Amino acid sequence: MDQCKSLFGNNIAVYSNSAGLDEYDPDGRKSRILERAIGIKVIKHRVKKPAGTAEEIEKQFGCESSRLIMVGDRPFTDIVYGNRNGFLTILTEPVSCAEEPLIVQQVRFPED
Repeated sequence: MDQCKSLFGNNIAVYSNSAGLDEYDPDGRKSRILERAIGIKVIKHRVKKPAGTAEEIEKQFGCESSRLIMVGDRPFTDIVYGNRNGFLTILTEPVSCAEEPLIVQQVRFPED
């Protein structure tokens, strides 16, 4: 993370289906906690990935999504969303699966 910050500076943000999503973080509490913990902006948004447009992300970075990279560990959410919206996408391994909800753990098997 530190290397990424040193290369990209403030041009990094989190676009999560929990922190920052109105459905699960309506008051922005989760976003603020995550931002303080990792030192990266969390983008607030209304629609859960893979649905929705890239409007909030384009607004955050001031450019079209075709000039941005979506890095994620979920093929059916992060990568599908990124591809639908014109991002260059990079699939990574999860940092940790320890605290994932059961449904996410179950979906990981067909994703793999």
